[in-house]
Amino acid sequence: MGQPLHLPLAQSAIDRDYLLREQSEIISQLLEDASTRILPLHRGKVLLNGQALPLVTRADLTEPELLVYLGKSTEASESEPVGTPLLMAVVSDANAKVLEPDESNWHVLRRSGFGLSARDAGMYVQALSIANWHASNKFCPACGAQTEVAKAGWTRKCVQDGKELYPRTDPAVIVSMIDDHGRILLGSQGVWEENRWSVLAGYVEPGESLNASVEREMFEEAERREKLNAGFKQDENGKWYRPTLQELTRNERIELAEKEIAYMVMG
Repeated sequence: MGQPLHLPLAQSAIDRDYLLREQSEIISQLLEDASTRILPLHRGKVLLNGQALPLVTRADLTEPELLVYLGKSTEASESEPVGTPLLMAVVSDANAKVLEPDESNWHVLRRSGFGLSARDAGMYVQALSIANWHASNKFCPACGAQTEVAKAGWTRKCVQDGKELYPRTDPAVIVSMIDDHGRILLGSQGVWEENRWSVLAGYVEPGESLNASVEREMFEEAERREKLNAGFKQDENGKWYRPTLQELTRNERIELAEKEIAYMVMG
């Protein structure tokens, strides 16, 4: 097996400090703390200063649409020491124009995530994920009543029956199909911009194994029917075991009838 993959966005240097979320006034307290720094998020985009995310203070915000406590930094930056409290703020169009009037300077994760520090990469992914979850969970799935933000932005609560909603992570697979000549199969959606390509990917369906999901995605997106034979492996002592998810994320090659398929499981 080769060197472990370096995944630019699978990094973090933030202590999520989950116990502090239980304090009902923690957001207000952090806004009053002069050491707190805030990541502004506008329509899923952030500002960049070279290869770093510039953070702002409470004075730079005007009625943010959403505030979430991300945690405390465990890695120092040029301007923030270790232990800096970090918030995410979804800002309005008007506030975004004050922060940066040139819309081209607001960047999306796909184009700007590579090259960020561990702290900034983890903060960007964390902020974008939780902001997207809030945007799609404003109403209770049980009764249809509105939900409100709770626990420093990490849950939503139904105003009618008190039901708590929690962010969920949907498991997905990313599949790299490589032929005998070392060529990789890429796909492109018709709605994407020119010259944008991707390996094949998709969600794991309920009750579906990782292997079965990979096989299904290969057929659905590339009409290739291949059978993965990685259900069990032997260790150095000859004992059989089933690979863990962590092992399957190491981009190992699985031999098939005519080719090898290198794939990485995300989830």
